[in-house]
Amino acid sequence: MLAMTGGALTSVVVEEMLTEAHEGETSVWGPILLTGGFAVFALISVYVGA
Repeated sequence: MLAMTGGALTSVVVEEMLTEAHEGETSVWGPILLTGGFAVFALISVYVGA
């Protein structure tokens, strides 16, 4: 259930990022925060599943 929720949320975030990527200034923080958030979610999923 957590993997499905995480996948759905990631797809929504990526979709929003792609549509807004070319509308303004380019920032390095978007992809970094997305990757960091996914890593934290993965760690929490592993910790709760153990």
